[in-house]
Amino acid sequence: MDSLSPAERSEIMARVRSKNSRPELLVRRLVFALGHRYRLHAKDLPGHPDIVFRKLRSVIFVHGCFWHRHAACALARLPKSRLDFWLPKLEGNKKRDEKNKQALLRDGWKVLMIWECQLKSPERLKGRISGRLEQHHTSRRDRTAYNIVFRLLNAANYGVPQRRERVFFVGFRSDLGVEWSFPEGDYSEDHLLRSPWITGRRVFSADRFLKRKVSERMPDND
Repeated sequence: MDSLSPAERSEIMARVRSKNSRPELLVRRLVFALGHRYRLHAKDLPGHPDIVFRKLRSVIFVHGCFWHRHAACALARLPKSRLDFWLPKLEGNKKRDEKNKQALLRDGWKVLMIWECQLKSPERLKGRISGRLEQHHTSRRDRTAYNIVFRLLNAANYGVPQRRERVFFVGFRSDLGVEWSFPEGDYSEDHLLRSPWITGRRVFSADRFLKRKVSERMPDND
């Protein structure tokens, strides 16, 4: 038997939001922290997905475990009263979710379902979202897939007399069959001694730069 009266239970259920719920807001923050930008509740797509990435042809549904019948989840247990009302309603939600998912997949969309209970492990969920969204990169016109190569490079390894690290991304269309990798740095002291270098403020020679670095490392005799 339900521990709440019908009026109390009705009041609690009426407070549940269909949009902008707490789990949905948490997922939005995770996605935003990953650097992705998105649209909300697209009315032109089946099921009005909670988060939409049109360029990536991907959507995210954030489901409450109770309302959408998450299988084998403690939060999805049925109420103890009015089962004749709740069971058909909740099962109907589950069938509608599957119908919307299949419609999106047929139209070429990638669908990610996130359940309320999965928010207990934000870092694991962030990794799952990141892996799904970065798995495929598509162009807006023809949805061509790209192979992305990235690497952290240090300018000092390529002949520049200073430490400056940057992450470089290079992409090739997957249908071209290109296999490419970043060249290894060919830094050498002889190369620096022969080449003058220009900064934004003044010109200085590489040998002066190297001598200064060597003197900084030598121990004091005093």
